[in-house]
Amino acid sequence: MNDMALIRKPKETYGYLSGFFKAREVHFLSTADWSMIRQTQKMDDFLGFLSANRYHGAVAQVDDPRNFENALWEVYFEELKTARRHMENSFLTSYLTHFHSIIFSQEEISYDEMAEKQFDQRLQEWVALSTAGTPFTKKLSEYAIDRFNITEALRAQIHQLEFFPFYAFGHFGRTELNVLFASRFQDIPKDFLFTLWHPFFEKEKAYKKINFDLILRFEYYWFDLLKKLLDEPLMQPYGLSYILAYFLFFMIEIESIKRHYLRLKFDLPSYWMKESSAS
Repeated sequence: MNDMALIRKPKETYGYLSGFFKAREVHFLSTADWSMIRQTQKMDDFLGFLSANRYHGAVAQVDDPRNFENALWEVYFEELKTARRHMENSFLTSYLTHFHSIIFSQEEISYDEMAEKQFDQRLQEWVALSTAGTPFTKKLSEYAIDRFNITEALRAQIHQLEFFPFYAFGHFGRTELNVLFASRFQDIPKDFLFTLWHPFFEKEKAYKKINFDLILRFEYYWFDLLKKLLDEPLMQPYGLSYILAYFLFFMIEIESIKRHYLRLKFDLPSYWMKESSAS
């Protein structure tokens, strides 16, 4: 059975796996957990918290950032093995690998040939997978395209570049993006009004300076936007979109833990590692 046939199967086909992972959602860190992590100022306190949950294996690897991160991902991969045993083809792992390589640029779970390709080619391959997947994956890819386009526009403004990369298949075109930045967000094109980007630019109207702090605020917003995109599929009782969202949420949680680990290990200013209330 090919990937497309699997995608088109009724949602009930994934009932067993969905039920299995629904039960395991209890292992994700709660809002209260994240509140405690954000308030932690000492590495020992942070590690004490991790030792009480499913990431306890990372505690023994605290001295080396790479080993610490690998230990976190081992938990993820063990979970993914269960899904692979009950899936009829490779769409799930292929999609998740592409997503991680695109969004987090982590070569350790990228295909070797992907690492050698230009970013835009890898991005379009992921978009093609997303378009062939579900309405959820298509929506996710559109916002990812937007994220890269907006980031490139921000960098172009800071470095006073006339041209910058622009990727197709997002919510808006290059013209709309140019209007937005030329007006310093005072003129928000209608293409932005009905997207999750609108609140960010509405809030940023008060800021007149485009600098790296703005890029940082944008990255925080993007991280939270990713979580919002996962809300709907995670509420579904079963289906491929639910299973994908479960593992995407898993990825985001690991990235958040890693950010707090780096904050404490290298004594970074807390505002550089700011987490929003959505964490």
